[in-house]
Amino acid sequence: MPVPMPTVAQVSELPSLMERVVPAEWQDLNGHVNVKHHLTMYDLTNDPFLRLLGVSEEWVRTQRVGLFDLEHHIWF
Repeated sequence: MPVPMPTVAQVSELPSLMERVVPAEWQDLNGHVNVKHHLTMYDLTNDPFLRLLGVSEEWVRTQRVGLFDLEHHIWF
């Protein structure tokens, strides 16, 4: 059973975790982000997202715990 994609309105309600100008070397011939860089952009939002959830670097160090992303699902 396919999972329904969020609507544009739902995505627009999400907080902005980062803003970045895409470097020219990340772009394909059409000026779009080359697919190999999408996961890099996801990774760059990891720390801001965890801070939004209350998981700071200080918390990880004092509690001596961590998190690891075991699975990725990228839809194009």
